[in-house]
Amino acid sequence: GRSHLDQPGAAETMSNGAVSVETGEDESKIHRRITWLNANVFPDRNINDQALAAVQSLPVPRGLELLKDVEEKEAKIKNPSGYLKTAVQREGAGVLVAAEAGDGAEKIERRASWLNANVFQDRQIDPEAITAVKSLGSARAMELFKDLEERKDQVQNPSGYLKAAVKREPTMARAPMVMAPMARSMAFTAADPQKVQKRATWLNANVFPD
Repeated sequence: GRSHLDQPGAAETMSNGAVSVETGEDESKIHRRITWLNANVFPDRNINDQALAAVQSLPVPRGLELLKDVEEKEAKIKNPSGYLKTAVQREGAGVLVAAEAGDGAEKIERRASWLNANVFQDRQIDPEAITAVKSLGSARAMELFKDLEERKDQVQNPSGYLKAAVKREPTMARAPMVMAPMARSMAFTAADPQKVQKRATWLNANVFPD
C-alpha cells in the first residue's frame, strides 16, 4: 500500500507551499511537484523530461491543476508522461486564452515555448524568429503560430517559415508592438466594465449629447 506521505493531504501541503511571483520560482514549483510525484506516486513509471517541459509551457496554476489531476487518476494511468503531454497538447490555443492577461510579448513567448515543447521538439523555433514575430503584435502573431501548427508536417524549418512570413507582412502590420503601452491601457479599460460604463457615459455627455 501507499505510505502516509502519499495521502492527498500531504500532496495539498506540497502544492500550497510558499507562493512566489518569480517565474523561475514558479517553474521550480512544477519541477518539485513532478519530482515528488515520481518519488511517491509513479516510482515505477516516472514522468520524463519531455512531459516536464510540456507542463512548464502552461501557466503555473494550470500546470499544477494538471499534476493534481494526474495524481488523482494514478490508478488508471499507465503512462503519466504520455497523459501529461496529450493533455498539454489538448490545451493548445486555449492555453493563451486562459493565461493571465499580460504583455503581448509574453504571450508570444509562451506560445512559442508551447510549440517547441509539443510540436517542433526536433526543429525548435529560434529566438531570432520569436523576436521577428513579436513585431507583428499579439493577435497577428497568434494567427501566424496557428498557421504554422496546422502546416507542421510540411514545414521543415519553422524559424525560417516565421521570419519569411513576417517579411511578407505590410509595414503597417509591424507597428503594433510600438503601440504596446497604449494597447495595454486600452485592454485594461476593456477588461473593466465600470471603466467602460464611465467612458460610455462621458462620450454620451460630451461627444453624442443628443
